[in-house]
Amino acid sequence: MTTAIVRPPGPAGSIGVAGPTGPTGPTGSIDRAVAAAPEDPSLRLAATWLALEAGAADRAISHARAGLAHETEPYRRGQLLLWGARAADRCEEKLARRWRDELAALHGDGVGELQAQTRRRHRGAPRVNLMMADAY
Repeated sequence: MTTAIVRPPGPAGSIGVAGPTGPTGPTGSIDRAVAAAPEDPSLRLAATWLALEAGAADRAISHARAGLAHETEPYRRGQLLLWGARAADRCEEKLARRWRDELAALHGDGVGELQAQTRRRHRGAPRVNLMMADAY
């Protein structure tokens, strides 16, 4: 079953209060969170997804790099490597290869799932849903 959420038009550059861009959408919220906690890799992962969704591969790469500088947990590091490589596919092929190689060498719970994703051809922009939670 698919549920659609219809958002009213919002300020210029956004779809609405919950839209992808603009100061009141998720991108603006994540940008503020990253500014408040620039070393938090989980915020950098969300920013990577949103930048890719917006077609800003260079910005996605920048967020992935910043997240990788601090992430040590294997699964979460693998997520940054996977999505960073997908962004790098668009403009920095050597970097994409390097990040895929690092992901291939990574070990940890759930990492195999991420490694399998690197072997699948990714098409288009992700559709980001930030309404998920994880506990570990």
